[in-house]
Amino acid sequence: MASAKGARLGAIYGQQALADSEKRVLGELERGYTGAQGYLGQASDLYGTMTGTGQAGIDRYLALLSGDQSALENTAGYQFALDQGLQALNRRRAASGMLNSGNADADAIRFATGLASQTLTQERNAALPLMQLYSAGHLGAGWFARLAG
Repeated sequence: MASAKGARLGAIYGQQALADSEKRVLGELERGYTGAQGYLGQASDLYGTMTGTGQAGIDRYLALLSGDQSALENTAGYQFALDQGLQALNRRRAASGMLNSGNADADAIRFATGLASQTLTQERNAALPLMQLYSAGHLGAGWFARLAG
């Protein structure tokens, strides 16, 4: 009978030890999970910052694609380059006595069109890295947000 009683006490003790271990393990897992959620949330926030920074590039690109002339005219240096180029054309035509000819107007139109096209291409190319930053940030933020769940 003593051995049955000892076995029973051993089983009760083992069951209690198992329950205590289970609580400790679950507590550690919970703490690890909570910590990981915090780190994933921080990573998601960093990617959100990338998205916000890249949004300026998308807005700029869309403004240029919309055909809004003011978006092009407000680019850095465009107005100055246009004014200087047209003044140079007018001085050259005036020096040769051809200021009021139709060729002077055609030259001015060709210059302005070429400058606008060149500036538009440069501005679109300048916006591309920001658009890539937006895309990477958007994808990363979504991925980490899903993981943090």
